[in-house]
Amino acid sequence: MPEILEEQILTGTTKTGAEVLTIQRFIFLLSDFHYQEFIKHLQEADAALPLKLAEAVKQTLPGFDSHAELCTKVYGSASDTDKKKFNQLSVHTFKLSRYLVCNYPDYLSHNINRIEHWVNTGNPKLALRTAKFMLDIAERIEDFRSQIWCLRFLASDAILNKETQASVKYGEELKKVLHTELVYTELQQDLRLVAMDENNPADATAYESKKAYYESFFEHTSSIVRVTAMYGYVSWVYHHNPKYFNDKRDLRVLKELEDKLQQFPHLAFPFMTNMYGNTAFIRLNAVAASLEDKERTKLYNDLEDYYRQVKFTSEYVRDGQLYLIAIECSRLVSTYYQHLHRSDYHTVIKPQDIKSIERKIKTCEGLLAIEAERKSNEIFLANLRMLYGAFYVMAGGEKNIRRGITELETLLTSYQQMSLKASTDSIFMVLAIAYFAVADYEKCLEVYKRYTKVKKNKNIYEGNDEKIYAYYYIAQWILTGREQYRIKLGNVIYRNGKENTTKSLLQLLDLLKIEVTE
Repeated sequence: MPEILEEQILTGTTKTGAEVLTIQRFIFLLSDFHYQEFIKHLQEADAALPLKLAEAVKQTLPGFDSHAELCTKVYGSASDTDKKKFNQLSVHTFKLSRYLVCNYPDYLSHNINRIEHWVNTGNPKLALRTAKFMLDIAERIEDFRSQIWCLRFLASDAILNKETQASVKYGEELKKVLHTELVYTELQQDLRLVAMDENNPADATAYESKKAYYESFFEHTSSIVRVTAMYGYVSWVYHHNPKYFNDKRDLRVLKELEDKLQQFPHLAFPFMTNMYGNTAFIRLNAVAASLEDKERTKLYNDLEDYYRQVKFTSEYVRDGQLYLIAIECSRLVSTYYQHLHRSDYHTVIKPQDIKSIERKIKTCEGLLAIEAERKSNEIFLANLRMLYGAFYVMAGGEKNIRRGITELETLLTSYQQMSLKASTDSIFMVLAIAYFAVADYEKCLEVYKRYTKVKKNKNIYEGNDEKIYAYYYIAQWILTGREQYRIKLGNVIYRNGKENTTKSLLQLLDLLKIEVTE
């Protein structure tokens, strides 16, 4: 290695003596495989300038261009304006490492072998500088395992060089990282325990206590701990509050979690952690009604793009597909269910949504065929069949609706011995809507009675519950004309006060010319 290049690595400086940029350290630490994966991602994302910067850094390794030289290679000059753009580009390019950290969160670990090799072959100074580079990036992405290894190595190096004060300093930093890793591990274990019990209702005390537990970490010094705690809070609310995010504080935490995931896309969560995907699903599924069409479309497209980037295994990508299908199904049902009974339904539903339903039915059929061959897990298959039936219902027309009813009724019969978890109320809601749409009011009453039997000790989404009760009382009113059912219908509609009524249900009553009062 030329002496000048070795000196740059040993001192951590560029040709002009300036400190090496984060993006330079990052590229230096990548294996050939990880570098090619990163470059491929930038190419597929049409990230022309980040690609140009990454390749410019790589070309001079193991040496480092000065900041001005790099700026000139990317922008053609090093003027003050271009330097400002270059600094922003450098930060942005490092954030694009989300692709790497998502699929290869341990991408720094191969440097351990390099460092050991350099020590064992008589180049400890080069090993030392690489370890410091590695520690810097590991701290930024909060890769605890790499931090711990580097700090142990640096402490040992300091001791061997009689630098006891430095060794103690590294030891103190090591203790902090080990403690943070323990806190993070305990949070992860809590999330696992909650997931194991997520379908059992929590009483008010337990509900607030768990929220307070997660909140206690919101100001933690570690970004990964803060984000994980916020995710735990949001997930807990999603699964245990039947009104989802009706509390402004809960909604604020969800928004802050989204902001943090955007602010720190390069955090090294454990391999196969799907925090971004789960958070986006919760946002789209639970708060969709409050989103403008453009915002909802952007969120959906971003989530699609995310799942295209996630490798994992085909099993986990498949779950991402199910999330996307479920979000679209939820949107279509909430947008059009109140119109489904109308003879002119196909003039109400947008042409692009008709096409979306047709595409999703084909997607479901394709997945069902694949899963039949795989002998997939039953819960996944049940959820997929539920969505398949719901899309047929929302396609409208008696033939399609009857087909959807058959799919859903078969699902309930086939899986009666298995817990359908959070899907139970969704299935019965779609059945109530479907039977009402084909004027089979007696079946609406049956759906209600079956639902009230199975809903005990389950977490039920209040919006679904409200619609099932509403369709029951509407069907009773149509069949009997008894005033008591119209009164009970009003009690359901206005149970949360006039200002909190569900507008789509009011629209349904208006279409049916049924008047109710508080």
